[in-house]
Amino acid sequence: MLGQAYLDAEYFPEAVSEFDLCVKRKGEALDVFFVDTSTLRYWPPAYYWLGRAQEGVGADAAARKSFEQFLTMRAGAGAADAMVADARRRLNP
Repeated sequence: MLGQAYLDAEYFPEAVSEFDLCVKRKGEALDVFFVDTSTLRYWPPAYYWLGRAQEGVGADAAARKSFEQFLTMRAGAGAADAMVADARRRLNP
């Protein structure tokens, strides 16, 4: 994912732009690989990564909303899920 590459390189504005685009175009990504295989599972992490990028540009309120959206979508995930644990930690430092 290009957004993750930007995030790793600490190009936070570019990462925000890429992840924001992913979130806005969710309907287009629901069936990326095969007609009979849903790719919806790839969508919730976009909110996690968007939150990380938003933190990088200092948009803390927006990052908080992104992490909350991610956690809402992953409500059934256990504590062993590293992204869920990290999102919770970032919401409650």
